[in-house]
Amino acid sequence: MSCTRQSNLFAPTVLAFAGVALLSSTEVRAERPPRVGVVVAIDVNMSKNRQLELSQAVGAALERAHPVEVVAGWEVERRLPPEGIPTTCISSKACLDDLIRRLDADELLMLAILQVGGDIQLDPTWYHAGSNKTLSRSGIRLDADEQDLAKVFDPIGAELRPPDPQRPERAAAEVPTPAAAATATTTDADTASATPAPPPRSRHLTTGTAVAAGVAATALLAGVGFTLTTRRLHQDCDPGPCDDRDRDRVRRHALAADVLFGVAAASTLTAAVLYYRSNDTPTPTKPEVLVTATPSGVGLLVRGSF
Repeated sequence: MSCTRQSNLFAPTVLAFAGVALLSSTEVRAERPPRVGVVVAIDVNMSKNRQLELSQAVGAALERAHPVEVVAGWEVERRLPPEGIPTTCISSKACLDDLIRRLDADELLMLAILQVGGDIQLDPTWYHAGSNKTLSRSGIRLDADEQDLAKVFDPIGAELRPPDPQRPERAAAEVPTPAAAATATTTDADTASATPAPPPRSRHLTTGTAVAAGVAATALLAGVGFTLTTRRLHQDCDPGPCDDRDRDRVRRHALAADVLFGVAAASTLTAAVLYYRSNDTPTPTKPEVLVTATPSGVGLLVRGSF
């Protein structure tokens, strides 16, 4: 009788503990922050250690700017396939979903890292598994020997992830109402009128001006040289007889001198015109190499003025 009563009491107790444990695990799962995997998808001219160091620093900046849990660096490398991931993974849903599974993540931040000389270009692409949305984020440039990576990545940590991962395209798709558009137009006009016009650019030595001046100087010096040679050859012919070959040589040197003086004059005029118009020439921007993801693969974009 006693044993029967104890067993009857034990079963409800076990069920109660099981219910509490199940409820607790459900609450923990529901309260877990989104998990973001930071993966180096493309790398050019960079060692593995440096790649993973940058990946870890990007993940740390993302974790400080957003309520997320990040897996990055060597932890990600340990979970990737032994042969690595293809360079087209950024544009392949099957590959992205495989990474989501391997990293037990909800979102991915795919990094394309390119080192050219002393500069590093890092282009992140964000992927959300729930909505299957992929968005390119702003590119990041840093010195190749930069050691204080937090100083580089922390200021842009908030931009690495869309503010609304479930609807990342909402901000771009929103269309203002006519009243809002009119207000914005008025505000922009007021701001434009209140902003002082930039001062006129002064004339300066541009690359084209320097090249034209250099050609002019070189042609002028060469023309003087051919002129002196022509004069010497002509004087040699005066006292003694000259055959046709000598006279032909004198004519060739004289013609070369004339052509070079013409080139010097044209180059001088070109340099003067370029210098005169240099106040209208935009300041050249440093060329940038960007790695971009497209629906059909990955491409390199070079922009700047040359």
